[in-house]
Parts: sequence; structure tokens; C-alpha cells
Amino acid sequence: MGLDSFIFKISRPEHLDKECYSVKEIESLGLTSIALHSMAQGNKNNLHSCAKECSVENLYYDLEKIRAEYSLSENAYIGAFLGDGSIVVTDFTDSGDSTRVSISKEAIKGKFILRQTDRCYVFRREKVQQWYKNYPISNFFAMRVGPTENTVYYPVDEELASEFNDCFNENIPTKAMPEGTGLFYYEWF
Repeated sequence: MGLDSFIFKISRPEHLDKECYSVKEIESLGLTSIALHSMAQGNKNNLHSCAKECSVENLYYDLEKIRAEYSLSENAYIGAFLGDGSIVVTDFTDSGDSTRVSISKEAIKGKFILRQTDRCYVFRREKVQQWYKNYPISNFFAMRVGPTENTVYYPVDEELASEFNDCFNENIPTKAMPEGTGLFYYEWF
């Protein structure tokens, strides 16, 4: 794992006329949703003009139920998501000892899924460019937009795109985007 940097083209979806969608419906439309309660205010402000706000029924791991079922403390957390769909929940005692519990995909689906309807930003996200462990690019954006944070979308206007292209010999779009659409820098690590 390491730093992945992206330029995304994000646009407000058309034809979302229902007030509430399931997360599967959103994904089947090729859209992305982010629960507003999990977003920092700056991220909300950045995405506001390119997203539609609506309710989405999301699926969460029911950590309270997992903790009760396996006699774990309230500090237990999901420490690993495995490729087969299972998870590993980690708990630490006051003495520093740890307990790890593996839970299969089947057990999760059968007992430990919580359905919750959240107000979300919903948008179409197209990858324009991606870089792996390119710290000079990360530093470039940190110097222009302030310290960058994991999974926050930072607007890239025409001037910033042009400066970026000049510095890195890249070719991200420099033309103004239509209303409801924008370019964004994003990091995931």
C-alpha cells in the first residue's frame, strides 16, 4: 500500500428523480455516493456544485453486534478487509494484549450488516489520470491547495491544471468544464 493520486472529472448526475436509492442502485448507474455525515465541511463545499444530494440506503458493518457476539470491548475495530470478503476484528486489552477475530463473508452477510439511510452526495466520477507513489505530484498539490488529506476532493481550475501540465509534462484538461462538472485532485493512501 502507498500513495495513489488521481485527477477525477466529477459531474452532477442527471435523471435522479427518486428521493431514496439503495447503494446497489447508485452503483448500477455508475455513480458514487458519500454520506454527508462522513465528510469534512471543506469536502462538502468542494463537491457541492458537482453533486446531487439525496438519500441512499447504505450497508455498514454492525460493530456493536460483532463486539457483543465475540465478547469484544467497545474499542474493537475492523483491522483488515480480506480479498475473500471476510474481515478481521482487532481488540486490545488494558494490558496491551490483542485479540483478533476472523469473520467470514457468509457470517457477515447473515448477522452483521446494518442498513442505514443517509443523506449523501451522489456524483459521476471518471478517472482522468492516476499515479502510484508519485510524491512530487502530491507535494505540488499540497503547495497549491494546502495540506492534502486522504480521500478529500480538491478542485483543479484551468490555471492550476495548466501549471501542473507545465511542471510535469502531463496533459490533464485545461478548458473550463460545463456547469455541474469539475476536475478534482484526490489522494488515497
